[in-house]
Amino acid sequence: MKSRARHHQYPFALYAAGFSAQEPVFDQIANDTSSPQRIAANAPIMAFWILFYGAEAGDHIDTEILDPEGRVYIQNQTIQEKKKIRAMRYIGTRTQTKPLHAGTYAGRATLWRLLPGGQTITRSISSSVVVGNGN
Repeated sequence: MKSRARHHQYPFALYAAGFSAQEPVFDQIANDTSSPQRIAANAPIMAFWILFYGAEAGDHIDTEILDPEGRVYIQNQTIQEKKKIRAMRYIGTRTQTKPLHAGTYAGRATLWRLLPGGQTITRSISSSVVVGNGN
């Protein structure tokens, strides 16, 4: 009997990323992956979300939001706990404790997986949103 080797050519895929002024809900995001072009400076929450396929236990997921000056506004590093065909991750914060400033915010996510032979496979995705008054 032949053994089947796992193919790691395309082990996972990041297929959507965006921002939200409220806590992202998987079913809503999965059905509509659009992201606003603008968020009001007085929005209650600033969240950056990603959707991806092919998550495996042990995958590393690094996410961050950069402020208009390019400084880290918020960041998170996590390790996937279990295999999922389709998954969503997001980072966010209440803006009452971490106020928004006018300008363009950039969200970036990097997923990486260490393969048995010591190779690392990495995929990244990004999105941006303009924060302003009166949006």
